Amino acid sequence: MTLFRTRLPAATLALAALLGTASRAQAQIVNPIAITQPTADKAGLFSTEVGMTARNLSMGRAFTGVLDDASALYFNPAGLALGTQFLGAASYSFMDLGVRYFSGAFAFPFTERFVLGVGWINTGLATKIDKIDVFGIPTGETFGQDENLVTVGLGIRLFQSDKWGLITTGINAKLATLAFDSDVSAGLGLDVGFAWDLPRIASRFGLSFQNVPPPKMTLATGRAASYPINMRLGYSTRLIPKLLLAAEFDLIGLAHPQPQFGAGVGAEWTPIRFLSLNAGWNLTELSLGTSLHLLSFDVGYAFILGSGGASHHLSLGYVFGRIPSLEERDQKKRDGDLAYRELDLAYREKIAKEDYRAASDLMSQLIQNRKAYTSTVEEALLLAQKELGMKIRSEELYAKADKEYKARQFDKAFETIQEVYRINPDYRKAVSLKEKIINHREVSERIAAIREHVAKRRYEEADSMIEYCLKLEAENPDLAALKKQVKPFVAESISRKILEEAALFVKIGNRPKALEKVEDALKYWPENPDAKALKTRIGAEELSARYARAFEAFKAGRHEDAIALCVELEATKAEGTESANILADIRKLKNLANSRLCIVKAKAALDASDFKAAETQIKKALEFDPTNPEALETYERYKSMKALLSP
Repeated sequence: MTLFRTRLPAATLALAALLGTASRAQAQIVNPIAITQPTADKAGLFSTEVGMTARNLSMGRAFTGVLDDASALYFNPAGLALGTQFLGAASYSFMDLGVRYFSGAFAFPFTERFVLGVGWINTGLATKIDKIDVFGIPTGETFGQDENLVTVGLGIRLFQSDKWGLITTGINAKLATLAFDSDVSAGLGLDVGFAWDLPRIASRFGLSFQNVPPPKMTLATGRAASYPINMRLGYSTRLIPKLLLAAEFDLIGLAHPQPQFGAGVGAEWTPIRFLSLNAGWNLTELSLGTSLHLLSFDVGYAFILGSGGASHHLSLGYVFGRIPSLEERDQKKRDGDLAYRELDLAYREKIAKEDYRAASDLMSQLIQNRKAYTSTVEEALLLAQKELGMKIRSEELYAKADKEYKARQFDKAFETIQEVYRINPDYRKAVSLKEKIINHREVSERIAAIREHVAKRRYEEADSMIEYCLKLEAENPDLAALKKQVKPFVAESISRKILEEAALFVKIGNRPKALEKVEDALKYWPENPDAKALKTRIGAEELSARYARAFEAFKAGRHEDAIALCVELEATKAEGTESANILADIRKLKNLANSRLCIVKAKAALDASDFKAAETQIKKALEFDPTNPEALETYERYKSMKALLSP
């Protein structure tokens, strides 16, 4: 079915003319495509003239520096390595006069640096054409033509940095076949390309050398068909995110004495996500086109106006993937860098905590991040991953050493921890465990000296060494047993020393300080008999001295002061016989003082003729001291005065 009218390409008609099978009218049709074989005695090949898709054609064929989809395989194999995902595109162009054109290309990244590309172009006559003789009379026979170009390419990432961008190279191996009826010929060729992507300035450069050497095919007629040797230099940029500009300069037929010069420019504007508008120009043609992006399908149309007239191309493709645009790659890099920073922060925290297994998981994620977002992994990350493997091994050995230490297999634990040190000298847990083992060895040596001190009853020296060793190894069971053994002896020794200090205070008459020291001595050894005796003695001496002060007050007639002192002393707890005797004297003194005070009050009442008050005080005085002669004498006076005054 004819969808668009176009002319049969000159490449096909030239072959027909060379073989004498086409009409004169057909042979005189001018090729509308700019790229042709410049040699006069060789036919050009249609598979080199159309390109991959309508998009390529509508941008003036200036695609050597664009390289943003799988068609990079045909224009510049270095473009394969600009992407890191699976790419694919296929198209079919519908043209008049029974010409078909199919193309497909796929890219498969299989390592961090290498991308494999595979492509196929098939073109020719969809139906056979009647043969005519030189006079234009049909011969009754028919002929057909079929061309195939199979390409296998390899894209390689050479260098990448934030400053200099990405530099890639690529090479294609090509197998071309030409079939004219039953006459089939094939040839091999190579393409070499280079690309330089600079995201910082939103630009891309491409340089390719095609058909070096070229595929050459010789037909049965003796005539030869060959691909031209070409050099293409391309450039593309995005001044704004939605506008792609491209330019290309070509030398066609470098092996010919007079190679042809070609140049072209193209532009693509994407006003909305699913629509692109294209325009291009080269030295021989003007092109316009559009593309619709519907899900994974691309429908492209190209209109080409050249010196020989107008032609139309329609392509229908299915896009499996696409090399990211500059903006997409920049955003992807920003997203990747943000995720990388978060992972790196978590990784450093785990390293600081010496949680190497968790750190190893995060390192794997860091490496996957770099693979996904930059397609390269820094040597530092790979080295850090290798070091983490050693650190995990050191962590396993540490766990083994710790288990041996807890099982009190100290020699084995020390050997294991030495192995940990050899692998990871900065492992802090290993440092701590090694110190514990070294401390245990020192404690073991000192325990023998402690036992010697105990045997010689040098308990304080033994206790001092035990305390030092406990700081080194707090959970040593031998130290705990020795501590329990020497504790009572040490307490007794300390108690005796404190008691000696108390005795010195007694000698200088500082009984309060002496008593304080005695109490301290009893805290260490509550059953210390000397401390108890000294405490009793100090208590009796203190009680006696205070009793003397009360007696002096009584003698001086300060009966109330004497009574107050006696009451205070009576509250003192008596310890020992001497103290008990003094307390008995204090009670007697208190009664004498109370009795004497009552007599004084009774005499004052008699002098005032207050017989009732006098009688009350005299009775109280006799209650305190029934044998007090002064109280009896005052009572007789009271009776006499009362009798004289009675009627």
